[in-house]
Amino acid sequence: MLETPVIVATVVPGRPLRIPHGVVSSKPDPGVRAVKVLDPTLPRDYEIDFKIVSREIVLGNLPNELGSPRVVVELEDGAKVLFRSREVNLRGVTNFRDSGGYRSGTGILPWDRIFRSDNLAKLDFGDWKMLHALGIRRIVDLRTADERFQSPTIIPKGLGDIELISIPMSGEIAGTMDAISLILAGRLESVTASDMGEMYRSMVRDHTDDFLRVLAILEDDSPAATLVHCTAGKDRTGLVIAFYQLRSGARIEDVFADYVRSNILRTPFRVEFLGPIFSEAGIDITRFIPYLSAPPKAFFEALNFARKEFPMLVYPKSNGLGN
Repeated sequence: MLETPVIVATVVPGRPLRIPHGVVSSKPDPGVRAVKVLDPTLPRDYEIDFKIVSREIVLGNLPNELGSPRVVVELEDGAKVLFRSREVNLRGVTNFRDSGGYRSGTGILPWDRIFRSDNLAKLDFGDWKMLHALGIRRIVDLRTADERFQSPTIIPKGLGDIELISIPMSGEIAGTMDAISLILAGRLESVTASDMGEMYRSMVRDHTDDFLRVLAILEDDSPAATLVHCTAGKDRTGLVIAFYQLRSGARIEDVFADYVRSNILRTPFRVEFLGPIFSEAGIDITRFIPYLSAPPKAFFEALNFARKEFPMLVYPKSNGLGN
């Protein structure tokens, strides 16, 4: 039986989806038999109306209640193609996504197994039900005790089979985890990508054993899906997931693309929120964009440092350097 190919696409609840013929099949007219919407967070599947317009398959609006939508196009010759997003439709976070689906030397990193996110303090009960429906039974929290106190993760009653694992890591700018306070107090003039790179290198050096502990959890043979998160889901979480993907044999271009995805999902919301606050204080927020984003320069500085000093963090075990 042929494996159904998976194509990563922007699948948005409540909106239509346009699929070019050539993505589904090399045939001029692939002959579409049906289009179905699957979602592990819902009790049933949907068969959705579609039409062929100018060599595209145009779907009607997808159901609004989708959490992790997947669209299956079934062809008349029996072949199927699956379209899905990395992002999950949750209300209480901005940077939640699946870390799988990338090519590796041995195949494809598994979907629905390793997720990443910013902090979970604002998840509502519906969000938690979606996490549970996705099979997430372990949450690795990389935040410090102070961060957890300020924004606690509270798992609702009835979902007690989700295990919360704390492996705190810290990354400091100008000697503090809370650079925003220094910025608003006028004690920090800017944060550069080089500053972020130094912070990343310090995290790798000071928390090598913690990174290895998290990686051991992500790489074990548990059937449970695991969610890794910190406060913003871009720095500590970004490095953990990058190391996991690299050790799993993912291509560096895919690992990098996954890392900078935070600049689309997280950074604009953070800049929008902090912009008026910085403006009122007479502070130019553009001088601190590297701190509010996932800077490419910092990523490669951390990666090069880990490759040289801590190769077990980044190299696949199969080549001997990851042992």
